[in-house]
Amino acid sequence: MIISRLNGGLGNQLFQYACGRAFSLASGAELVLDLSALESTSRRVTRRHYELSAYAIHARPATRAEALKCRRAMRWGRPGAWMTRLDVLTESPALYPNLLRETRGDTLLAGFWQSETCFARYATEISQDLVPLRALSSQSQKLSEAVASRPSAAIHVRRGDYVNLPSAARFHGTLPMAYYQEAARRIEDRHGQPLWVVFSDDIAWCRGALNFLHGEIVFVDHNQGLDAWQDLQLMSLCRHHIIANSSFSWWGAWLSERRGRAEQMICAPSAWFVHDDPYAQYRIPKRWTRV
Repeated sequence: MIISRLNGGLGNQLFQYACGRAFSLASGAELVLDLSALESTSRRVTRRHYELSAYAIHARPATRAEALKCRRAMRWGRPGAWMTRLDVLTESPALYPNLLRETRGDTLLAGFWQSETCFARYATEISQDLVPLRALSSQSQKLSEAVASRPSAAIHVRRGDYVNLPSAARFHGTLPMAYYQEAARRIEDRHGQPLWVVFSDDIAWCRGALNFLHGEIVFVDHNQGLDAWQDLQLMSLCRHHIIANSSFSWWGAWLSERRGRAEQMICAPSAWFVHDDPYAQYRIPKRWTRV
């Protein structure tokens, strides 16, 4: 059995699922999702909900007994792992080069695993898993048709807890407008004027801040809360991408690539966090453009 501990929003949950799914495919073991961290009421973290139900994933939620085993294994370290018979694999950059060789019996994956390296061998299977189960809303469907009919570029601006939650602001920080200006210039210089499609948790702020963009701009403001999957699906339909320092738009760009588009540019920030990133060499695929 492979148990993947879910933590964070949709983007993080997708990384944790993808890593667990790769382990499951490599070992032939069942994949189980530990949702207990999503139940945290701590004010130091952003409250999250389980969001993978939007997809036809190959996994099931942990039972109460399994979740309890996970908590004990995490809390008590090596003695807990021995008592629960769970091998706890805690994320570390040193594991990444040979990650899928690390399973030894029932394994609990503890980490964020924000890298294609963790699941690249099974990219086809994982992209197939992430086809939404439900149809887009009428408003999203109309926008998807507009995006598909012409060259388009998704822009993601992450603010929300990166601005309002002190711990997140210190750790993640917000990207400067100079990043978005330079990325937009590079896309326009190489590929011409696209339809700009802006996604954000603070669209009102974006309407004023992104006034340097030329041409037609669509601000996507109709998907809220558990409809985040619709924004992700719309992102994936865009040809070009300017992602934020956010796992959410990372997945929007990656899923867009899986559609096999030619002449595509994906711009990503050169710095993901405020301070040093020990996973920097793994976080952004080398084929993407760092700005």
